[in-house]
Amino acid sequence: MERPIFKPIGSSIYEIDTPALVINLNTMNHNIKTLHSFFENQKCKVRPFVSTHMCPSIAHKQIAAGNTSGISVNSLSQANLFAEYGFGDIFITNKIVSSEKIKKLCSLAQKINLAISVDSLNNIKDLSEAAKFNKLTLDVAIDINNGLGYCGVAPGSPAVELAKTIQSAKNLRFIGLTNYENALFFKDREELIRKSHEHAQQILDTRERIERFGLKVQVVMIGATHNYDIVGKMSGVTEVPAGSYALMDSNYMKYKEDFLPAARILASVTSRPEPAIAILDSGQKSVNVDSGPPITDIMSNISVNALHAEHTILDLEGLSGQTLKLKDKVWLIPSDITLCASLNDYFRVEKNGKLEAMWDISARGRYK
Repeated sequence: MERPIFKPIGSSIYEIDTPALVINLNTMNHNIKTLHSFFENQKCKVRPFVSTHMCPSIAHKQIAAGNTSGISVNSLSQANLFAEYGFGDIFITNKIVSSEKIKKLCSLAQKINLAISVDSLNNIKDLSEAAKFNKLTLDVAIDINNGLGYCGVAPGSPAVELAKTIQSAKNLRFIGLTNYENALFFKDREELIRKSHEHAQQILDTRERIERFGLKVQVVMIGATHNYDIVGKMSGVTEVPAGSYALMDSNYMKYKEDFLPAARILASVTSRPEPAIAILDSGQKSVNVDSGPPITDIMSNISVNALHAEHTILDLEGLSGQTLKLKDKVWLIPSDITLCASLNDYFRVEKNGKLEAMWDISARGRYK
């Protein structure tokens, strides 16, 4: 557990202990407003995927922005955590298959509106037996695999048969369809529209086939931050589980320029061993590099040369008439905000250059 040197609220953000994961509140509010306002005049709503940031304080702001249908998470332990923070409508996108987790799932389902996804007959059987034993009804959606290499049952007939099985199973309620679209990244807008429609249509066609059998499809949850404004307009889509939009990161920024990087690492210069090299106190223990190294602030000409466990090496060759001194501060934008947040216990919240708040990343480590 992190034991930072705390500064009083209202302190200059440049006085806080580094390295620090900092949220610019104005930027985050801009990002949230940008996405949520799109859904104001749509039948479809956003269901924020809060596992991206794992922070209840941010999730509450997302819900407060309106046009939502609840939140979505990636694990049962995260669902339990967010339920403790007052969230009463949660969709778990991952599969709950072990007997112990199914018991805990049933316990949580007795307290909040809870839904899960399935893609196998055995899982349906186990869920049905547990729900019957606990005298409750579980809401279940079918996860559709539309060719992007993730989990899920094939669209069309396999999904239809699974829906019929759920409907006939005791103590289960079939609510609809969902799928994961993380691989649909295209810089070209027309290509993104074409691919988004192509993949979404498989789910919508499956919905139509299921409804021909007299089954009600209440939920079709598809899409993400990169194509929320495409699938969110498609007739039949009810929810978009967008997640990265609130904070963003350097990888996602390449594909969605209407959102700005709200979360950055503030680091200090601790060494200047050579004229063209500066060493920072932030390394792989504070900013994950599995998805690539961080980048420096967009306005600078400094590049990241390498990251070690607790140090970042900067290449200063691009600086012209400038220099970096010991104790100077440098902003790093992580390549993947989820992986970065998982390494930190807190978000320091900054507004107009001042420390506004400290927010716990409460669901960090809740991956079970």
